Amino acid sequence: WCQKCYAALPGRFIALLGQSVQKSSLERHVNDQVYREPWIQCGKCKNHMHQVCALYNAAAYKHYDAPQENFICPLCLCEKGKSIPTTADSKVEENGIKERIKKDDKLYPPCIPTASSIPHTYMGEYLEDRIRTMALQHLIKVEGVSKEEGENVANSLVLRVVSSRERVTHVEPRLLRWIQAQKKFSTSFAVGGNEHVQSENAKFSFPHRSKTILIFQRIGGIDVVVFVVYLQEYGSNCPEPNRNKVYISYLDSVAYLQPRSLRTLVYQQTIIGYMEWVKARGFRYIYIWACPPQRGDAYIIYCHPKWQRTPSAERLRKWYGEMIEQCKAAGVIIHQTNIYEKHLSSFRPLVNTRATHKSSSTRMSATSSLAPTSSKFSSLTTDNKSSMKINYPVENLPYFYGDYIPNEIESLLARLSRKTFQSDRSIVSWWETIWGVTAKATLATLPVNNNDTSEYMKGEAQMSVMNKTGPSFWKFESTVDLNSIDFHDPPGSSLCTAMTPNQRNEWLMRKLATSIKPMSENFFVLQLSGVKNKSKEKGTKKKKRRIVNDYKNHGFGADVSLLKNTILKSDTSDPDPVLPPGIFDTRLAFLDYSQQRHLQFDQLRRAKYSSIVLLQHLTLDL
Repeated sequence: WCQKCYAALPGRFIALLGQSVQKSSLERHVNDQVYREPWIQCGKCKNHMHQVCALYNAAAYKHYDAPQENFICPLCLCEKGKSIPTTADSKVEENGIKERIKKDDKLYPPCIPTASSIPHTYMGEYLEDRIRTMALQHLIKVEGVSKEEGENVANSLVLRVVSSRERVTHVEPRLLRWIQAQKKFSTSFAVGGNEHVQSENAKFSFPHRSKTILIFQRIGGIDVVVFVVYLQEYGSNCPEPNRNKVYISYLDSVAYLQPRSLRTLVYQQTIIGYMEWVKARGFRYIYIWACPPQRGDAYIIYCHPKWQRTPSAERLRKWYGEMIEQCKAAGVIIHQTNIYEKHLSSFRPLVNTRATHKSSSTRMSATSSLAPTSSKFSSLTTDNKSSMKINYPVENLPYFYGDYIPNEIESLLARLSRKTFQSDRSIVSWWETIWGVTAKATLATLPVNNNDTSEYMKGEAQMSVMNKTGPSFWKFESTVDLNSIDFHDPPGSSLCTAMTPNQRNEWLMRKLATSIKPMSENFFVLQLSGVKNKSKEKGTKKKKRRIVNDYKNHGFGADVSLLKNTILKSDTSDPDPVLPPGIFDTRLAFLDYSQQRHLQFDQLRRAKYSSIVLLQHLTLDL
């Protein structure tokens, strides 16, 4: 803890591994420890060098049963005339070198895998072909390079989908308790069943396909990671409001891609191509939260170069805006708005005025329609409650993992527990009754099944509890059992306050609108155009139209598309299979893996070494 965080700690608190710690037992230390890179000794010349500089990965040597003493440094290999680094897909056949390396692989560094050795997916092949084509066109037309030189640069770009997992986004506990309490209150007074309760069968979990895309560029014979993006696809099997929606959750890059003029082009064309891909699969909306990291923070890739600029919110919005305009020109997007205009504009934000300083009852009756008058409150009998229809507008908000809205709702409800909203005492009192004064916090345990993340995540989960760069592994639970609450309490109690369930729900939405409106430009809601009839498209080849019509006749439905020789059905089904679990399944897992193994990208030599370790992890299953 820094001095500021230490001062904010309570006298006793729950520490990193879940144990109770007394604040007075903490010791003061100076954060001046410097990580020193490990060394490796050459088995021939006996010289020492950094493992990073020598591209030495101990885990790879262990995988090949090659002892560390047999390591031969790059300089000694150069003297023998052997090409370094030897890549897994290099074609070295002359002079029997390939056979000798295979026979004596324990004496030489294990083969360095390349990004192209990672199995392709249909989507990855389509996106890779797109960025290579666009890069080649840019280099020839704009940069004026020769076709041969342009092809060499374009072919140095490799795109792979390294994670594709079936996951489930669950509603956070505070919002879940809010909705459950409101519905339990309404069903307690419903007559003849639950016919007066709206959204009674609402889902609180949203299945989706989570994907991770990496872009590499070959630099000095090594494939270096230059771009990563995390995606969430909520298909037709997902309940509303997430159905047929895509959330572009995280993206990050390091400024090593050359030439520099290709960086924006390659990154934007990756996203544009992905939008075209999901549009052809039947998705209808794409949501983006443009949230730049603070300078020095590790977002996805650990340790960026110090000279790399961190984009401001305005610059990032402009970057997305340029990309969206290209999508509109290509007919991929037909409408653009923001999340406030689409979902929250009907809820007037709560603006601080002079009325804020008045009492709760005076302000509620004079400046807001949330609270009923005293006569209306007195007539809130059981008969009136039984005919009351409750709306849950919060259930109409798309709920994505890691998005701003779920976190902001939890923050608003957490502030209710701390009695921050003193002017809304009726809400605070009601929330204390159904949630409790304090919450039960425990370390979340990851389930052990095939839909889980990697074994690394299971073993290292507790180490990430206090990681500020991502969601913690604390699991918060209410200390109140809803089944033990009598919702038939008389008027005047904390349950039957002056606010009805509809007014409480509106209060929450208006608080959320107050938070979202000032930053609404950072939230993009993009409506995708529907799948067009390929036979009517301009310039459609007869062969392409014949293939599409042939698939229609074989039961694929009326709406199918052909991208990169891949038939895509408009029911959001994915032609690519689910991939095995791994470290790229979540942003936090990838970041933790990099931090624990010091896989840094602040220097090119470290970026090469880190990329090699990641490639060996993917191809050798280390």
